[in-house]
Amino acid sequence: MPGSIWPWGYHWWRLARCWLLAACTAASGSLMPGQRPNRHQECKPRFGLAVVIGAVVGTPGGEYLLALHELVTGKAATAVQATDVVVFVVIEFALVIVPFAFLVARPEGVKAAVERFKAWLVKHALQVVGAVALVAGGYIVISGVLRLS
Repeated sequence: MPGSIWPWGYHWWRLARCWLLAACTAASGSLMPGQRPNRHQECKPRFGLAVVIGAVVGTPGGEYLLALHELVTGKAATAVQATDVVVFVVIEFALVIVPFAFLVARPEGVKAAVERFKAWLVKHALQVVGAVALVAGGYIVISGVLRLS
């Protein structure tokens, strides 16, 4: 799929997963190098590491930089351009800024919400996987049909 972001997103996901696995392994201290944790070994969440990984994954790409360049080289006044750039950056990093703000403001509330979400996700795993497969399959079919026409 030329021009698609999917392969890069997949590789970033694999990299983030490896980092989290390494952090959990190091945090547990009971695993040998190269050994993976199993279900019975505790692995405490590393919220700071999750924020760093989110920032790395959310690093701007080429389309972002082109759009930012268009904002800056436009004919609008300097104050309008500055406001546009700030709003653009806040929107881009909202997936990192919002959770980090909640983590700083209410760390215990965030931990409780994460635990509730994990419990819900385990309970509804089959439905979540089905929905993701349906959306991905629909995207692939629609993309294929559009490329044929």
